[in-house]
Amino acid sequence: MGVYGDGFLILYDAMCTAIAERKATEIRVRAERKAGQMMSEMKRGNGTKGQLNGKKVSGEVSVNRPEQEKSEFAETKESANISDTQAKRWQKLAAVPEYEDIHNKPVDSLANVGKNCT
Repeated sequence: MGVYGDGFLILYDAMCTAIAERKATEIRVRAERKAGQMMSEMKRGNGTKGQLNGKKVSGEVSVNRPEQEKSEFAETKESANISDTQAKRWQKLAAVPEYEDIHNKPVDSLANVGKNCT
């Protein structure tokens, strides 16, 4: 046993674990943000969801369901096994400005603040 005892080692181990978890979370969020950006730029299908499922605009079921080509967005979601909910979350995450983008912009002088308010 050292000068600090076993308590110090337990605390050190917990701190290392917390740092590793934080870095893993940062990597995951960056990957989700990038995926959301990429998905936002993809071409989507035309029509309403009902029409794509073989329904007419009136709501009647179409007997002769037209074969429609899947959009790049739909193919990507399907091949990567991404749910609609997850795709929407990632796209919302991509739309939020990053911390650096917000906090590294030059600030106008305080003399100009509020001049445009009437």
